[in-house]
Amino acid sequence: MSKSKKIIYAILIIVIIFAAYKLINNKNTNTNNEEVLYPAINDELISELEEGKKTYLFDSEGVLNEYLAKTYPDSKFEIKDKKDSGNTIIYNISLADKDKDLELSLKQKEIELNKEKLNIWVVTDSKEITKK
Repeated sequence: MSKSKKIIYAILIIVIIFAAYKLINNKNTNTNNEEVLYPAINDELISELEEGKKTYLFDSEGVLNEYLAKTYPDSKFEIKDKKDSGNTIIYNISLADKDKDLELSLKQKEIELNKEKLNIWVVTDSKEITKK
């Protein structure tokens, strides 16, 4: 095999290993393998938090308000009930101008910011309940 083919194969192997490493490390580090509906936990979010942006993610109601504003932008809402069990909160929300209520589950997820482990709130489940 020629020297140039060996170099090409070596570069290909390095690229494949790098791509596999990136895929493995970019997956959400969710405990319980739960899907996170909001926000997407990725390098961009970590960078914004390190810069002091999106501080509402440390407050469950801040996350709730932001999620509802993005999901139902023209809706007014009211919190009907809140069940808090430490690192999980279930909100029952009444959407004033819709024929449905929502049940939103928020959980704390551990992330690493500047080599420090902190918890942010994330939406893990959203159920629409039709009003009767």
